[in-house]
Amino acid sequence: MFTKGIPSGKKYILFSFLLTSALLFGSCGKRSAESAASSSIPVTDSNSDLSSPVITMLENTPPVTLSPLPSPSPTPLPTFTPTPSPLPEVLKDCEQAVLTSDSGALNSKLFDDNFMTFGTLTGGSHIKLTSNRPVDKLYIVWNDHPLSCSLYTSAGSVEIGSTGFMHELVCLPEATTSISLNAPSEDIGVCDIYAFTEGKLPDWVQVWEPPHETADILLFSTHSDDEFIFFGGIIPSYGKEKGYRVQLAYMTSPYIGSERYRCHELLNGLWTAGVTHYPVTTGARDRGQKTLEAAKNYYGYDNFMKFQVEQIRRFRPLVVLGHDLNGEYGHTAHMLGALTLKDAVPAAADSSKYPESAKLYGIWDTPKFYLHLYGKNPTVLDYETPLKAFGGKTAFQVAMESYAKHLSQQRWSFTVYTFGSPVDSHRFGLVRSLVGDDIKKKDLMENISPEAFR
Repeated sequence: MFTKGIPSGKKYILFSFLLTSALLFGSCGKRSAESAASSSIPVTDSNSDLSSPVITMLENTPPVTLSPLPSPSPTPLPTFTPTPSPLPEVLKDCEQAVLTSDSGALNSKLFDDNFMTFGTLTGGSHIKLTSNRPVDKLYIVWNDHPLSCSLYTSAGSVEIGSTGFMHELVCLPEATTSISLNAPSEDIGVCDIYAFTEGKLPDWVQVWEPPHETADILLFSTHSDDEFIFFGGIIPSYGKEKGYRVQLAYMTSPYIGSERYRCHELLNGLWTAGVTHYPVTTGARDRGQKTLEAAKNYYGYDNFMKFQVEQIRRFRPLVVLGHDLNGEYGHTAHMLGALTLKDAVPAAADSSKYPESAKLYGIWDTPKFYLHLYGKNPTVLDYETPLKAFGGKTAFQVAMESYAKHLSQQRWSFTVYTFGSPVDSHRFGLVRSLVGDDIKKKDLMENISPEAFR
């Protein structure tokens, strides 16, 4: 018998399985009543003698026919109701409010949206500003270099003017319709005051940061507007587009003299080109000189060089840029700035030269130094590639738009000079290098590894 040798307990389990299978699947193969009657399947209860009980199959047991179970109606899937992800909070645009003051004489000057005009706040005086709706920000355009003074609201006071920024954004303690401005002890001129409700400021409002602590590129421009006329698209392409820290330093000051509006043109032009870090300037008033010797006498060779050495040590740039040695079109102040810069770059690495700034900032040996139109080791820069940071405009187009902010200079024939011009703003030459000559000759940062010099 096929169960021979199988322990009795396991026989019970085996034949129980076979019996169940026969009942369920009898329709698949008929068994004769005789064979069924002759089959005695020993089955034991787990609590009884394993050798005695038996189960005998019934005779003439009809085959079992399995009817298919009815298909159940499908359970409908639950309707999916998506839970919307919270959207990032987008600051709505603010609105510009209408301001008036309790000083009727100033209203026509402070709120005329014209930096060519200004009103004077008498030293120690105060004026009350009233808005037609609650505002939480003021944007002040100063005519004079700002002095520290205060704004007062019902929620507290805010110190203004201490940053030295000619275009200053002021955040108030709370939204209000009434603001008191206490003038400093000295008279001070204000060109415009704008007021805004809560929300995102328009792009033309300038939120300046202090000058860079360290710069990748330090550009010495003689006048405000030269940074675009002769240096083309360097500022937008290397600054906002490529992310290098570009610091502007001016050899003459637009903040003094009768043409003080030029400081506003300077800031408006830089802001258009993507600059957010405030420029630095000398205290030299711009006055045209017919000869280079006259320029040396007026500005002072040592004064120019001292300023340049100090800025190089302060900003520790990887690249220094300056004007053409021939002054582009023969401008003597451009000539002087280029000549002094040739001496200033190596002098900045010498602690015996101008020891005051060496003590303040340490010394610095600039890795690369370029001059505009310099004949040796020429480099031709690309201003024609569209820039993502400026919505597809080219660096040259941005430079043109930035130069257009110099409204007072549009009467002259100057422009941002391009290919074919003898003073093409694309062309520079490598004067001095600690990293070897340029090979590709199209990138100011060629061979420069910032990590190697920081």
